[in-house]
Amino acid sequence: MKIQNRALKVKQITKELYRSVIGREWLLALVLAIIMVIVGSVISLESHRIIAVNPPSYIHYSQEPHNGLKVLANWDGVDYINIARHGYTNDFSTGWLPLYPILIHILDKIINSYLMSALIITWVCLVGAIYYYLKVFKLFFKVKANIKALKALLIFILFPSGIYLITAYTESLFAFLSLGAIYYALQKKYLPAALLTMFITATHINGTFLLLLVILILYEEKERIRN
Repeated sequence: MKIQNRALKVKQITKELYRSVIGREWLLALVLAIIMVIVGSVISLESHRIIAVNPPSYIHYSQEPHNGLKVLANWDGVDYINIARHGYTNDFSTGWLPLYPILIHILDKIINSYLMSALIITWVCLVGAIYYYLKVFKLFFKVKANIKALKALLIFILFPSGIYLITAYTESLFAFLSLGAIYYALQKKYLPAALLTMFITATHINGTFLLLLVILILYEEKERIRN
């Protein structure tokens, strides 16, 4: 009898937690981001252990060798962290826009790790990207319940290239700013839409296309383009 009562209590608590998470967009975004970071990091670490390492040394982040999460900062992550650490030292590095390295440089002053600074920024932006994805989806399709938007959200975060959303790349930052700008443009909140669009153009070269998209949204909403 006691075991049954405990099982019922556990079931009831689980249901309440589920309703609480599903009912709040920010909490759902946080939970999904945490799960994604944990699962994605484990898969990355295991695959790095099993699959032969790509030979060129310059594609591997090696400046914090004892941090196991360094595998999440290979390839472009190396370049972004080098810019955050040393600035733009050659013509090649100018291909990477400055917002992400600037944020890494600032956060490093607090936690004293360029790698963890880059990853923390990515993970925080992932929460924001998921949150605004929910908001935009619900607005476009006139859906009120988060559970109905969850399927589309899972396609967004579980797509194979979704692994870049947890690495030391600009993808999470770009998604967060882009989806936020789209949401505020649809809501006719011009100042936050403009500010986010401005930051997008300092994050990734594709930010120029997002600027055009925001203008098209204003046009479709029959708003004056000057807004």
